[in-house]
Amino acid sequence: MAAALVVWMASRIPNADWYGIFDAAGRGVLQGRSPYEQPLFANPPWTVALLLPFVVFPPATARGLVLVRSAACLLYVGRRIGARKLASARSRHPGLSALISCVG
Repeated sequence: MAAALVVWMASRIPNADWYGIFDAAGRGVLQGRSPYEQPLFANPPWTVALLLPFVVFPPATARGLVLVRSAACLLYVGRRIGARKLASARSRHPGLSALISCVG
């Protein structure tokens, strides 16, 4: 459900992904400008510092790296809060199993 919401939001809001907001803000910071010159950037300034290392890569590579880093963060947080494994969730929720088999 969350993935569907993200895809829907990205299709409705122009430049609502990493490339449209954080990449432009990060490149601006590297050039000595404020990240708030980007119209859609409404985050604390330290968020640019977290993504600044990805700005040095080409956009396609950076998107992939940001995706991997985001997935790793989500997995880490899930483990820290004691989330159950996906296999047990599949057995309790047949719809989730069908969704996962369609996606992956």
